[in-house]
Amino acid sequence: MTKFQQYARDNYKPGSQRDEMWHDAVIAECDVIDAEAIAKREEERARIRAVVEKTADIGAELAGRIVVKVKFEGSHAKKKALTRDEKKLVMTLPADVKTTIGGDKPLFECKEYDELMKFIADRRDQFSRFGIPHIQFEAAHVTDINCIPDIEALAEKTEAELVYAVARFIAAWPSAIERAKGDLGPLFNPNDYMAIEALEKLFRFSYNWMAFGVPDELKQFNPRIYAKAKAKAEKVWAEIEANGVALLRETVVDLVGGLAESLTPKDGGEKKKFYPSSVEKIADFIESFKKRNICNDVELEAEVEKLSGLVKGIDVAKLSAGDKGDRRLRETVRAQMEEAKGSLDQLLVSASARVMRLRD
Repeated sequence: MTKFQQYARDNYKPGSQRDEMWHDAVIAECDVIDAEAIAKREEERARIRAVVEKTADIGAELAGRIVVKVKFEGSHAKKKALTRDEKKLVMTLPADVKTTIGGDKPLFECKEYDELMKFIADRRDQFSRFGIPHIQFEAAHVTDINCIPDIEALAEKTEAELVYAVARFIAAWPSAIERAKGDLGPLFNPNDYMAIEALEKLFRFSYNWMAFGVPDELKQFNPRIYAKAKAKAEKVWAEIEANGVALLRETVVDLVGGLAESLTPKDGGEKKKFYPSSVEKIADFIESFKKRNICNDVELEAEVEKLSGLVKGIDVAKLSAGDKGDRRLRETVRAQMEEAKGSLDQLLVSASARVMRLRD
């Protein structure tokens, strides 16, 4: 690539204005960039059409929306409660136990496992930007059909990268168990640890596109059956949408509650450690809310708008629990978050009640 081409790549965005002083070679590369952007848009449109046609009829009731069913699972406990015999053994303070034992028994330490779980957590956060708030269990989520290419790309990337992350953990697993055996001594129990064969099947990610339209042919065949199928499809859609609303509300309740909790003093009045990510996560949620709010939750939108006003401009450094922290600001923000959480809790209760009614 020439320096002119590289300059165009670094400074030109598809469809944007071009500087008349640019070299002809830069202009030529801009033309290439525009052509690439057009080809990409056509490719994305084709992908959307292919998914929509493959899943089912997307009629007026879907209004440009589609359902993606996602399943992301897998973990191994890093600690477990002590058995009665183990508690008795701990009381004797055996010299062979080289690790600290509290109320639970630590099972293992493994850098590769921590990296795997961080990968899963980070990828869940990335999916949440497409209106998929939780994928810790198998669930169907409504999303905009225009998000199909991006979700598909992220899903394919996740499938491939998860395989490598799991493989690294599996390779390190025997060594982690050996270290645990040395640290735990008489408290080591091989039955506390999954076999490699089980671990390989434990971590899974899957997704598929779905729709719940009713074929028009059924209407011509039997109007009564068509009407019944249509009512059933509409109920399924209503339940999925209600579930999406509840999950989105639950997400912001957890974020706001977490910030309020971190600013609430301990029983003795001592300040808890504050993590800037508590505010950053709320700001990130607010920034991506429009994309997440695929079910057009007007009530939550109003609360998020108010929350945006509260979070905007907060000096995170002054919320620190250290000497530089502003106690008055901490209390003000805590009170604001508690009030916001109260309003959001009410929305969550009403959303959860709607989900239960639809399931009855």
